[in-house]
Amino acid sequence: MSTVGDLDCSVSTSSSNGARTFKYSGACVSVQCGADGGVFRGPGMTKTGTSSSRAKAVKDTSVAANWKANTLASLPSGAKQLKSVFLYRTGDYVATTYSTSASGTGYAYSVGKLPTSDGNNYGPVACPSSNNLMTAAKATAITPENLRMCGATGKWVYYNAVNLLVDASHYAKYSGNTGSKTPLTLGAVPFLGGKSAYRSTTAMDDQRAVMLLSGSASSSAVLHTSQTIIPDKSGASAGQTAGCWRNYGVVFYCDDYARTDLTACKAANQKMFYVADPNPNAVFGASAANIGGGSAGGATSTGGAASGTTSTGGATSAATTSGTVATTGSTATSRAMHASGTSIIFVGLLMAFSLQ
Repeated sequence: MSTVGDLDCSVSTSSSNGARTFKYSGACVSVQCGADGGVFRGPGMTKTGTSSSRAKAVKDTSVAANWKANTLASLPSGAKQLKSVFLYRTGDYVATTYSTSASGTGYAYSVGKLPTSDGNNYGPVACPSSNNLMTAAKATAITPENLRMCGATGKWVYYNAVNLLVDASHYAKYSGNTGSKTPLTLGAVPFLGGKSAYRSTTAMDDQRAVMLLSGSASSSAVLHTSQTIIPDKSGASAGQTAGCWRNYGVVFYCDDYARTDLTACKAANQKMFYVADPNPNAVFGASAANIGGGSAGGATSTGGAASGTTSTGGATSAATTSGTVATTGSTATSRAMHASGTSIIFVGLLMAFSLQ
Protein backbone atom coordinates (compact mmCIF):
# COMPACT_ATOMS: atom_id res chain seq x y z
CA MET A 1 0.00 0.00 0.00
CA SER A 2 1.33 3.43 -0.91
CA THR A 3 -0.24 6.56 0.54
CA VAL A 4 -1.56 7.86 -2.78
CA GLY A 5 -5.32 7.44 -2.89
CA ASP A 6 -5.18 4.42 -0.61
CA LEU A 7 -6.11 5.94 2.75
CA ASP A 8 -9.58 6.52 4.24
CA CYS A 9 -11.89 3.53 4.09
CA SER A 10 -14.62 3.69 1.48
CA VAL A 11 -17.48 1.21 1.04
CA SER A 12 -19.76 0.85 -1.96
CA THR A 13 -22.74 -1.44 -2.34
CA SER A 14 -24.95 -2.61 -5.15
CA SER A 15 -27.82 -5.05 -5.57
CA SER A 16 -28.54 -7.40 -8.43
CA ASN A 17 -31.02 -10.27 -8.71
CA GLY A 18 -31.76 -10.08 -5.01
CA ALA A 19 -28.10 -10.31 -3.96
CA ARG A 20 -26.27 -7.37 -2.38
CA THR A 21 -22.57 -6.86 -3.01
CA PHE A 22 -20.19 -4.76 -0.89
CA LYS A 23 -16.82 -3.46 -2.04
CA TYR A 24 -14.26 -2.23 0.48
CA SER A 25 -11.21 -0.11 -0.27
CA GLY A 26 -7.76 -1.17 0.91
CA ALA A 27 -7.93 1.21 3.89
CA CYS A 28 -10.86 -0.69 5.45
CA VAL A 29 -9.65 -3.07 8.15
CA SER A 30 -11.24 -5.45 10.62
CA VAL A 31 -9.52 -5.22 14.00
CA GLN A 32 -10.00 -6.79 17.42
CA CYS A 33 -8.08 -6.85 20.67
CA GLY A 34 -8.03 -9.77 23.06
CA ALA A 35 -9.25 -8.91 26.56
CA ASP A 36 -9.14 -11.01 29.73
CA GLY A 37 -11.13 -14.22 29.58
CA GLY A 38 -10.51 -14.78 25.88
CA VAL A 39 -13.05 -12.11 24.84
CA PHE A 40 -12.22 -10.17 21.69
CA ARG A 41 -13.21 -6.50 21.35
CA GLY A 42 -13.78 -4.64 18.09
CA PRO A 43 -13.53 -0.94 17.22
CA GLY A 44 -15.71 1.60 18.99
CA MET A 45 -15.99 5.26 19.87
CA THR A 46 -17.21 7.27 22.81
CA LYS A 47 -20.27 9.20 21.66
CA THR A 48 -22.63 12.03 22.44
CA GLY A 49 -26.01 11.51 20.80
CA THR A 50 -25.64 11.03 17.04
CA SER A 51 -22.42 13.02 16.62
CA SER A 52 -19.84 11.65 14.18
CA SER A 53 -16.97 12.78 16.43
CA ARG A 54 -16.02 11.08 19.67
CA ALA A 55 -17.16 12.42 23.01
CA LYS A 56 -14.27 13.88 25.00
CA ALA A 57 -13.19 13.79 28.65
CA VAL A 58 -14.88 10.45 29.30
CA LYS A 59 -14.82 9.56 33.00
CA ASP A 60 -16.78 6.29 32.95
CA THR A 61 -16.22 3.81 30.14
CA SER A 62 -18.41 1.19 31.83
CA VAL A 63 -21.65 2.89 30.72
CA ALA A 64 -22.77 1.13 27.52
CA ALA A 65 -24.74 4.18 26.39
CA ASN A 66 -21.48 6.14 26.17
CA TRP A 67 -20.27 3.99 23.25
CA LYS A 68 -20.89 3.39 19.59
CA ALA A 69 -19.52 0.14 18.19
CA ASN A 70 -17.99 0.28 14.71
CA THR A 71 -18.23 -2.50 12.14
CA LEU A 72 -14.89 -1.64 10.53
CA ALA A 73 -11.91 0.58 11.18
CA SER A 74 -10.31 2.98 8.72
CA LEU A 75 -6.65 3.76 8.01
CA PRO A 76 -7.20 7.53 7.86
CA SER A 77 -5.67 10.02 5.45
CA GLY A 78 -3.80 11.61 8.36
CA ALA A 79 -1.57 8.53 8.43
CA LYS A 80 0.18 9.55 5.22
CA GLN A 81 3.05 11.24 7.08
CA LEU A 82 4.01 8.83 9.89
CA LYS A 83 2.54 5.89 7.94
CA SER A 84 1.37 4.34 11.18
CA VAL A 85 -1.94 3.98 12.99
CA PHE A 86 -2.41 2.94 16.60
CA LEU A 87 -4.66 0.30 18.08
CA TYR A 88 -5.37 1.32 21.65
CA ARG A 89 -7.98 -0.07 24.00
CA THR A 90 -10.44 2.35 25.59
CA GLY A 91 -13.10 0.63 27.67
CA ASP A 92 -14.10 -2.54 25.87
CA TYR A 93 -13.22 -1.25 22.40
CA VAL A 94 -10.31 -0.57 20.08
CA ALA A 95 -10.37 3.22 20.06
CA THR A 96 -11.59 5.15 17.03
CA THR A 97 -11.94 8.91 16.75
CA TYR A 98 -14.61 9.57 14.11
CA SER A 99 -17.41 7.47 12.71
CA THR A 100 -19.38 7.34 9.48
CA SER A 101 -22.28 4.99 8.86
CA ALA A 102 -24.69 3.80 6.21
CA SER A 103 -27.74 1.57 6.18
CA GLY A 104 -30.36 0.18 3.87
CA THR A 105 -32.80 -2.66 3.59
CA GLY A 106 -31.28 -5.54 5.48
CA TYR A 107 -27.89 -3.98 6.23
CA ALA A 108 -26.14 -1.35 8.32
CA TYR A 109 -22.49 -0.63 9.03
CA SER A 110 -20.24 2.01 10.53
CA VAL A 111 -16.57 2.83 10.05
CA GLY A 112 -14.34 4.40 12.70
CA LYS A 113 -11.00 6.14 12.11
CA LEU A 114 -7.97 4.78 13.94
CA PRO A 115 -5.67 7.19 15.80
CA THR A 116 -2.65 8.58 13.96
CA SER A 117 -0.72 11.83 13.62
CA ASP A 118 -0.93 14.57 10.96
CA GLY A 119 1.35 16.09 8.32
CA ASN A 120 2.29 15.42 4.72
CA ASN A 121 3.99 12.55 2.93
CA TYR A 122 7.58 12.90 1.67
CA GLY A 123 10.06 10.32 0.47
CA PRO A 124 13.15 9.62 -1.63
CA VAL A 125 11.10 8.68 -4.71
CA ALA A 126 7.74 9.87 -5.98
CA CYS A 127 4.81 7.55 -5.41
CA PRO A 128 3.13 6.15 -8.53
CA SER A 129 -0.32 7.51 -9.22
CA SER A 130 -3.33 5.51 -8.07
CA ASN A 131 -5.40 3.04 -10.11
CA ASN A 132 -2.46 1.25 -11.75
CA LEU A 133 -2.53 -2.49 -12.30
CA MET A 134 0.26 -4.38 -10.56
CA THR A 135 1.54 -5.28 -14.02
CA ALA A 136 1.52 -1.68 -15.27
CA ALA A 137 4.80 0.01 -16.13
CA LYS A 138 4.39 2.52 -13.28
CA ALA A 139 3.91 -0.32 -10.81
CA THR A 140 6.81 -2.45 -11.99
CA ALA A 141 9.17 0.54 -12.17
CA ILE A 142 9.22 1.01 -8.39
CA THR A 143 10.68 -1.46 -5.92
CA PRO A 144 8.66 -2.68 -2.92
CA GLU A 145 11.16 -0.94 -0.65
CA ASN A 146 10.76 2.41 -2.39
CA LEU A 147 6.99 2.02 -2.44
CA ARG A 148 7.05 1.88 1.36
CA MET A 149 9.10 5.09 1.53
CA CYS A 150 7.67 7.03 -1.44
CA GLY A 151 6.15 10.49 -1.31
CA ALA A 152 6.65 14.03 -2.53
CA THR A 153 10.40 14.56 -2.88
CA GLY A 154 10.81 17.81 -0.93
CA LYS A 155 13.47 17.26 1.74
CA TRP A 156 12.17 17.36 5.34
CA VAL A 157 12.37 15.55 8.64
CA TYR A 158 9.22 15.27 10.77
CA TYR A 159 8.80 14.91 14.53
CA ASN A 160 5.56 13.70 16.12
CA ALA A 161 3.92 13.49 19.51
CA VAL A 162 0.95 11.11 19.89
CA ASN A 163 -1.33 11.33 22.95
CA LEU A 164 -2.73 7.98 24.08
CA LEU A 165 -2.20 8.99 27.69
CA VAL A 166 -5.33 10.73 29.02
CA ASP A 167 -8.56 12.06 27.54
CA ALA A 168 -7.45 15.68 27.49
CA SER A 169 -5.41 17.90 25.22
CA HIS A 170 -1.73 18.12 26.11
CA TYR A 171 0.68 20.59 24.54
CA ALA A 172 3.84 19.13 23.01
CA LYS A 173 7.21 20.54 22.00
CA TYR A 174 10.47 19.23 20.59
CA SER A 175 14.08 20.32 20.96
CA GLY A 176 15.26 23.40 19.12
CA ASN A 177 18.05 23.43 16.58
CA THR A 178 21.56 22.63 17.77
CA GLY A 179 22.80 25.42 20.02
CA SER A 180 19.31 26.63 20.94
CA LYS A 181 17.81 26.08 24.39
CA THR A 182 14.34 27.10 23.23
CA PRO A 183 12.05 24.17 22.34
CA LEU A 184 10.04 24.27 19.12
CA THR A 185 6.27 23.89 18.97
CA LEU A 186 4.31 20.79 18.01
CA GLY A 187 1.02 22.11 19.40
CA ALA A 188 -1.84 20.89 21.55
CA VAL A 189 -2.23 17.15 21.03
CA PRO A 190 -5.77 15.75 21.50
CA PHE A 191 -6.37 12.36 23.05
CA LEU A 192 -6.12 9.63 20.40
CA GLY A 193 -4.40 12.08 18.08
CA GLY A 194 -0.98 13.38 17.11
CA LYS A 195 0.72 16.61 16.11
CA SER A 196 3.79 17.03 13.93
CA ALA A 197 6.31 19.62 12.82
CA TYR A 198 9.21 19.57 10.40
CA ARG A 199 12.72 20.83 9.85
CA SER A 200 14.73 21.19 6.63
CA THR A 201 18.26 21.65 5.24
CA THR A 202 21.06 21.44 7.82
CA ALA A 203 18.60 21.29 10.74
CA MET A 204 17.42 17.83 9.67
CA ASP A 205 20.29 16.00 11.37
CA ASP A 206 20.03 17.81 14.72
CA GLN A 207 19.46 15.58 17.73
CA ARG A 208 16.09 16.17 19.38
CA ALA A 209 13.79 15.01 22.14
CA VAL A 210 10.00 15.28 22.26
CA MET A 211 8.28 16.77 25.32
CA LEU A 212 4.70 16.33 26.47
CA LEU A 213 3.51 19.09 28.77
CA SER A 214 1.16 18.72 31.73
CA GLY A 215 -1.65 20.80 30.22
CA SER A 216 -3.04 22.22 27.00
CA ALA A 217 -1.17 25.54 27.17
CA SER A 218 2.31 26.15 25.81
CA SER A 219 3.30 27.51 29.23
CA SER A 220 2.43 24.25 31.02
CA ALA A 221 5.15 22.40 32.88
CA VAL A 222 6.94 19.53 31.17
CA LEU A 223 5.38 16.17 32.10
CA HIS A 224 7.52 13.80 30.03
CA THR A 225 10.67 14.18 27.94
CA SER A 226 11.60 11.42 25.53
CA GLN A 227 15.01 9.95 25.00
CA THR A 228 17.17 11.78 22.46
CA ILE A 229 16.42 10.87 18.86
CA ILE A 230 19.54 10.96 16.68
CA PRO A 231 18.75 10.96 12.94
CA ASP A 232 20.83 8.60 10.83
CA LYS A 233 21.59 8.13 7.14
CA SER A 234 20.02 4.72 6.63
CA GLY A 235 17.22 3.77 4.25
CA ALA A 236 15.45 6.85 2.92
CA SER A 237 18.26 9.12 4.13
CA ALA A 238 21.10 7.21 2.48
CA GLY A 239 23.40 9.68 0.73
CA GLN A 240 21.46 12.63 2.17
CA THR A 241 21.62 14.75 5.30
CA ALA A 242 20.79 12.46 8.22
CA GLY A 243 17.06 12.57 8.92
CA CYS A 244 16.08 13.53 5.38
CA TRP A 245 12.72 11.95 4.42
CA ARG A 246 12.32 10.48 7.91
CA ASN A 247 9.40 10.78 10.30
CA TYR A 248 10.05 10.17 14.00
CA GLY A 249 7.32 9.81 16.61
CA VAL A 250 6.98 9.43 20.37
CA VAL A 251 3.76 7.88 21.66
CA PHE A 252 2.80 8.79 25.22
CA TYR A 253 0.37 6.18 26.51
CA CYS A 254 -1.28 4.70 29.59
CA ASP A 255 -0.93 0.95 30.08
CA ASP A 256 -3.78 0.70 32.60
CA TYR A 257 -6.24 -0.81 30.14
CA ALA A 258 -8.80 -1.64 32.83
CA ARG A 259 -9.27 2.03 33.77
CA THR A 260 -12.78 3.39 33.43
CA ASP A 261 -11.80 7.05 33.79
CA LEU A 262 -9.95 7.99 30.60
CA THR A 263 -9.05 11.41 32.01
CA ALA A 264 -6.71 9.90 34.62
CA CYS A 265 -3.65 7.66 34.53
CA LYS A 266 -1.45 6.84 37.50
CA ALA A 267 2.16 7.91 37.18
CA ALA A 268 3.42 4.31 37.21
CA ASN A 269 1.24 3.51 34.18
CA GLN A 270 2.48 6.40 32.03
CA LYS A 271 4.81 5.09 29.33
CA MET A 272 6.51 6.03 26.06
CA PHE A 273 6.81 4.16 22.79
CA TYR A 274 8.92 5.11 19.77
CA VAL A 275 7.87 4.71 16.15
CA ALA A 276 8.99 5.96 12.75
CA ASP A 277 7.96 5.59 9.15
CA PRO A 278 9.11 2.44 7.25
CA ASN A 279 12.80 2.71 6.36
CA PRO A 280 12.07 0.54 4.36
CA ASN A 281 11.12 -2.04 7.00
CA ALA A 282 9.06 -1.40 10.11
CA VAL A 283 10.69 0.91 12.67
CA PHE A 284 9.50 0.90 16.28
CA GLY A 285 10.48 0.05 19.83
CA ALA A 286 10.77 0.96 23.47
CA SER A 287 13.87 3.12 22.97
CA ALA A 288 14.90 6.03 20.76
CA ALA A 289 17.71 3.77 19.56
CA ASN A 290 15.04 1.64 17.87
CA ILE A 291 14.05 4.41 15.44
CA GLY A 292 17.38 5.98 14.52
CA GLY A 293 20.80 6.35 15.99
CA GLY A 294 18.97 7.35 19.16
CA SER A 295 20.33 7.62 22.65
CA ALA A 296 19.11 5.13 25.25
CA GLY A 297 19.48 7.84 27.89
CA GLY A 298 17.96 11.21 28.54
CA ALA A 299 14.32 10.29 29.12
CA THR A 300 12.71 12.02 32.08
CA SER A 301 9.27 12.26 33.60
CA THR A 302 7.62 13.82 36.59
CA GLY A 303 5.52 12.18 39.26
CA GLY A 304 7.58 8.99 39.18
CA ALA A 305 6.21 7.78 35.84
CA ALA A 306 8.22 5.22 33.98
CA SER A 307 9.81 6.52 30.82
CA GLY A 308 10.92 4.91 27.61
CA THR A 309 10.20 1.39 28.82
CA THR A 310 7.47 -1.14 28.19
CA SER A 311 7.45 -3.79 30.84
CA THR A 312 3.92 -5.16 30.57
CA GLY A 313 4.01 -8.84 29.68
CA GLY A 314 7.79 -8.90 29.74
CA ALA A 315 8.14 -7.47 26.25
CA THR A 316 11.61 -6.90 24.87
CA SER A 317 12.90 -5.08 21.83
CA ALA A 318 16.24 -5.15 20.08
CA ALA A 319 17.96 -1.90 19.13
CA THR A 320 17.29 -2.02 15.43
CA THR A 321 15.57 -0.08 12.70
CA SER A 322 14.42 -3.17 10.88
CA GLY A 323 11.41 -4.06 12.98
CA THR A 324 12.90 -7.14 14.54
CA VAL A 325 10.32 -9.40 16.15
CA ALA A 326 10.21 -8.97 19.91
CA THR A 327 9.43 -11.70 22.37
CA THR A 328 6.82 -11.83 25.11
CA GLY A 329 6.15 -14.21 27.93
CA SER A 330 2.43 -14.71 27.40
CA THR A 331 -0.19 -13.50 24.97
CA ALA A 332 -2.66 -13.58 27.86
CA THR A 333 -0.86 -10.72 29.60
CA SER A 334 0.62 -8.88 26.61
CA ARG A 335 -2.41 -7.85 24.69
CA ALA A 336 -1.24 -5.67 21.85
CA MET A 337 1.40 -5.36 19.23
CA HIS A 338 3.08 -3.11 16.72
CA ALA A 339 2.96 -4.90 13.41
CA SER A 340 4.16 -4.42 9.88
CA GLY A 341 4.28 -7.41 7.60
CA THR A 342 5.58 -10.18 9.83
CA SER A 343 7.30 -7.91 12.36
CA ILE A 344 5.59 -7.80 15.73
CA ILE A 345 6.38 -6.23 19.06
CA PHE A 346 4.17 -6.62 22.13
CA VAL A 347 3.98 -3.53 24.33
CA GLY A 348 1.08 -3.81 26.73
CA LEU A 349 -2.14 -3.05 24.90
CA LEU A 350 -0.69 -0.40 22.61
CA MET A 351 -0.65 -1.57 19.02
CA ALA A 352 0.53 0.24 15.91
CA PHE A 353 0.41 -0.73 12.27
CA SER A 354 2.95 0.71 9.87
CA LEU A 355 1.52 1.05 6.37
CA GLN A 356 3.63 -0.90 3.92
